[in-house]
Amino acid sequence: MTTERPVIVIAAYGTGDRTAQRSLESIDALICRRFIGYEVFWAFTGQVILQRIRASGQTTLFTRKMPIRSLEELYVHLAKESKTKAAVQCLLVHEGSESDSVLKTPAPGLRVEYGLPLLSDPANIEPTLKAMAPQFGGPTTANILVGHGSDHEARANAPFLKMEELARKSYRNVFMGTIHGPPGTASLTDIKKAGYKDVLFIPLMITTSEHILNDVTGDKPDSWKNRLGLPARVGASFAETPAVMDVFLKSLERVISRFQ
Repeated sequence: MTTERPVIVIAAYGTGDRTAQRSLESIDALICRRFIGYEVFWAFTGQVILQRIRASGQTTLFTRKMPIRSLEELYVHLAKESKTKAAVQCLLVHEGSESDSVLKTPAPGLRVEYGLPLLSDPANIEPTLKAMAPQFGGPTTANILVGHGSDHEARANAPFLKMEELARKSYRNVFMGTIHGPPGTASLTDIKKAGYKDVLFIPLMITTSEHILNDVTGDKPDSWKNRLGLPARVGASFAETPAVMDVFLKSLERVISRFQ
C-alpha cells in the first residue's frame, strides 16, 4: 500500500518583472531538486500583481510553463485533479495581510499544512542578518538593509526593528530601512552626515523588487539613492542567498513531515 504524497504549493506575493521572475525560477529549480518525486505548484497572493500580469498577456511562469494562478484558483485545480493533500509554504518575508490570506483561503477537499513566512519566527532574524553579512562592503560603504514593512501592521515591522537593533550592536556601517512603516528612512540622515563614499542596498526581500528598482535606486528626486547622493549598487536578495533559502526549504521539510 502506498501513501499519497502531498503536492507542494509555493505561495508567493508575485512579481511582473521578468528579471525577478527568473529569480523565482531559480527557487523553483532548487525546490524541485530538493524534493524529487513531488509535484510543485506556485500561487501568487498579490491580487494587483495578478491583474497586472494578466493584463500583459502573460499566462505562465518558468520554462516548465507553470500556469499563473491565485491560491484559490490553484486549490480548485488540485480538487479537479483529485489531490487531497497540500504542503503550502509561504514564500513571504514577514507576517501580515498576505500571509493571513494564505492561511484563510478555503481549500475544500484538501488537507493543508502550512509553512510560515521567514521572519515570523524571531529565531530566524539573527541568522538572516548573518546570512546577508558576507556581501557587506568595507568601512567606507554604507550598507543599507531594505525591508518592505507596513504602514498599518506593527507585526510586519517588528522583525525589521529587531534587525536594526542587532545590526547596530554588531556592525558600525550597517543600517536598516523600510519602504513602509518604521524604522523607515531615518538612517539616511545619519549616513549623509557620516561621510561614506558609497552605498550598498541589500534587499531583505525574496527578489529585487520594483520597490528596490524605483523607490530605492530609481531616478526620481526622492529615491533613497538620490537623497544620499552617493554611488550606489544593489546586493543579493534572499533568492540569491543560499543560507536564507535553506531556511525556507527546512520549513517546507517540516510541513511535509506532518503528513507522515
